[in-house]
This record gives sequence, C-alpha cells and structure tokens, in this order.
Amino acid sequence: NNPNEFTMGFGTKEKLPYPSVIHVKVDKIYDFKAGSKLFIRPRMYKLWQYKMKEDEKRMHDYYLSIPLVKTDTTVFYLPEGYSLESLPKDRNISFALGKYESHYWVDDKTRNIYSTARLVINSYKIEPSLYEEARVFFDQVIEDGNQKIICKNNN
Repeated sequence: NNPNEFTMGFGTKEKLPYPSVIHVKVDKIYDFKAGSKLFIRPRMYKLWQYKMKEDEKRMHDYYLSIPLVKTDTTVFYLPEGYSLESLPKDRNISFALGKYESHYWVDDKTRNIYSTARLVINSYKIEPSLYEEARVFFDQVIEDGNQKIICKNNN
C-alpha cells in the first residue's frame, strides 16, 4: 500500500549499525476483506523476502550482501466500530548464524495493535553445511511476515 504520509530519518553515525527510522501513515491498511473481516499484514514492509533455492548437494558458500540487524515496530490504531478478532502467534526461530523473533499484542486502553520483529544475521557467508538450515530459517521468516491480523467491522 502506498503511504498517505512518509518520513524517514537517520540516527547518529557514531557507531555501527547506523539506525534509520521510517514513519508511515496509511489510511487503507488491509490486504483484503471478506464480508466484515479485514485481513492485515503485521508489518508494512517485509524484513526478509528472498527465498533460497533448494540445493541438497551444495558445494559452495552462499553469500549475503552483509551481516545485518533489522527491526520493525508497527502500530495499528483500531478505530471505534472495529474489533480485533485474532493476532498471529509470536515466533522465535534461529539457526547457527542468526535469529528472528516477532511479538504481537493489543493495548485495549489505546486501541493500538502492536507488531514487533527483529532479524539478526551474524555473517554474510553461509557455508554449504549450513545452507539447508538457513533456507528453512528464511522460509519461516517469510512465513511469519505473511501471517494476518484479523479485524472485524462491527458496523
């Protein structure tokens, strides 16, 4: 979805990693609706989207662009007349070179739905012996980002 408002800023460049902050406001946030239900992606942008090919007999290292740390906090405001029907389950997965965790919750007082995620990859080089483990790991990260928050229009 294209944002209605978009601002981007960068933190101090005193130490690595250099943080960047993106604030996005989107009026229509759902991917699709079915009847009175709205199906919403838990994050505006995917932390990881590259599928690794199956390769049972891999003999060479697989290279990522860089080691990385990506975090995302997305907050959805639930307007009056809407209710939360379900949230994705929290995830905590890892492999030898990285880890991923996501957490979902709602604050009933503010009517905010929160989605947080953190992806840490410690090396840009994945050795052949770790390739399959990495492939499964990244598939699970993609799968988590494809889950849906389900809200209902009560009007």
